[in-house]
Amino acid sequence: MPQAASGFPIREVVIVGGGYGALAAALALHKVGIPTLVLERAPTTRQEGFAWVALNNAWRAFEALGVADDIRKDHMPQTRINYADSHQVVYRSLDVQTVGPRKGLQRNEIRVIRRLAAPTAMADLLPEGTVHYGCKVVDVTTTPSGAEVELDGGQKLQAKLVIAGDGVHSRSAAKYHKATLRKAPVGSWRSLVELDCEQQGKPESTFYSGPNIRAGTFPCAFDATRKKMLWFFFVATVMSDQEMAGYDSHEKHVKGIRKHTRGWEAPHLEKCVSAAVPGGIQLSRIYERPVKAGEPWFEGCLTGVGDCAHATRPDLMQGGAMAVEDGVELGVFFREAMEEAGKPFGELTPAQIAAVLRKYETARSHRVAQIIAASTKTGNMFRRAGFLPRWLMRLVLAWLYQPFAFLDHTLWAPHGQLCPPLIGKHKDLASA
Repeated sequence: MPQAASGFPIREVVIVGGGYGALAAALALHKVGIPTLVLERAPTTRQEGFAWVALNNAWRAFEALGVADDIRKDHMPQTRINYADSHQVVYRSLDVQTVGPRKGLQRNEIRVIRRLAAPTAMADLLPEGTVHYGCKVVDVTTTPSGAEVELDGGQKLQAKLVIAGDGVHSRSAAKYHKATLRKAPVGSWRSLVELDCEQQGKPESTFYSGPNIRAGTFPCAFDATRKKMLWFFFVATVMSDQEMAGYDSHEKHVKGIRKHTRGWEAPHLEKCVSAAVPGGIQLSRIYERPVKAGEPWFEGCLTGVGDCAHATRPDLMQGGAMAVEDGVELGVFFREAMEEAGKPFGELTPAQIAAVLRKYETARSHRVAQIIAASTKTGNMFRRAGFLPRWLMRLVLAWLYQPFAFLDHTLWAPHGQLCPPLIGKHKDLASA
C-alpha cells in the first residue's frame, strides 16, 4: 500500500509537476475514479510563456476534460491567419473556417489562451487537497511495488504509479527516458501586451518570416470597458547560449528583438514590442526529445506526459495541446484496463499497471514522433526560406503552405470516453 509522508494524504498515484499534462492527467484519472496527489515545486500555478495557441485538438481534449467552455469565455476565436514576409507583405491568407481538414468537426477552433487559464480551470475541478504547491521533488525511483518519490526535505512517498509532468528538464526523464533530450539552436522571445482598440472587430493573426527567424502576433482577448486588445507575440531566432545569457534585462530583450528584426517593415510587430512592460518579455531556449514511433518511453510503474515525455519545437503550435492529449489518453487507457480486469485501480498489480503504461506510451509515440519531426521540418523550412529574395520566398512558402493541409496535424480525438469504469456496481447498473 502507498504510504503518506508527513503533511500529505495517502494516494496511490503521485504526479510530479503542475503543468498542462500533469493537471490533465490528474483530472482525467479523477474522472475514471482514480485519485491522485499532484506535487508542484512552484509556490502557485506556473505561468511560463504567457500564452499559447490552442488548435482543434486542444479543444477536443479540453472538451473531454470538461473545461473547454470555462477557457473559451475569456479568449476570442481567431478568424484569419496571415503569412507574411519581413515587410508585412502577405503571401498566404487563410480563413480559419474554410481551411481543411475538418474531419469529424463542425468548425475549426483556434484561440490564443493565457498560460494560466487551462491549469486554473483543470485544478478547479479536482478534489480539494489534490494539488500541493511548493513541493520540490529531487528524485523518482521505480520499485518492485511501484515507485518512490523523494522530496527535498527528505520525505519519501511510496506510490503504485508515478506520472512525471515536470517539463523539459524533468529529473525522471533524465534518469529513465529512452530518448535523449537535445537542445535546438533556437531561442524564442514571448510576451503578452495591451494595445488600444476601439472595438473587437475581426483582428487577424500574422506569422512573419526572415533569414533564420520567425515571428508572430495574435489577438487574445478584448476588454470592451477599457477598450484594450490583448496581443500575444513571439520572435524565434537562431542564437547561441552566450548570446541568450546576455539578454538579462527588459531593455536588452527589446534591443535583442530589434537587432534580429533590423530592416523589417512590420509596424504591428514593432508596436507590440514597444508595448511590452518591464518583466513582460520572456526568452526561452527551445528543446526537443525526438521519440521513436512504436517505442515506449519509461519503465516499470513510471510514465510521463507533456514536455517531459516528448518536448517539441513550437512551430506547429502543439506543445501544450499534446500535453493535454496525453492526460486524456492516460485516463482512457486506465478506464479500459480496469474494465478488462474487472477491478478498481487499487487492485491492479504492478505488472498490470506497467503494461497499461507501455501500451499508452507506444500508442502515443506514433502521433508525437510525427509531430516532433514535422515541427522541426516546418521551422527549418521557414527560417531557410527567409534567405531567399523576398519575392521568391513568398512564392515558395505560398506553394508549400496549402490551405487544405493547414490543420492536418490537429486531427486527433480521444480513443475512448472519460467516465467511471464498468466494474462492480457501475457494470451492474449498465446491464440493468
